[in-house]
Amino acid sequence: MTKAVLNINPAKPGIDMQTTVFAKGNYECIEKVRASVRQMVARVQQYVPGYQMVLEPIESKGHLTMSVTVRGSGDYLPAYAGNLDIINCAAIAVAELHSACWERTAA
Repeated sequence: MTKAVLNINPAKPGIDMQTTVFAKGNYECIEKVRASVRQMVARVQQYVPGYQMVLEPIESKGHLTMSVTVRGSGDYLPAYAGNLDIINCAAIAVAELHSACWERTAA
């Protein structure tokens, strides 16, 4: 089950996009979870430099909580619109990967 809550804030300058993730599960080794999350954050930062973990995974009674923030590059959209920037950056990364695969198969 997922739940999304949109908060619109008229602040000037705009507030960076932040997402808190809650997950329920059996976390036998929280250090393995943290290491895995750090690896994924590093992968995302390769195409979204403004992606940062602001709260490392914390486990309490079978519930995991972590938080990330995204600051956009500010090229075309305001830097605080990280939620839109991450979509564009991900699309570019997928297109580049697809192109590289296409070039390998065509050769």
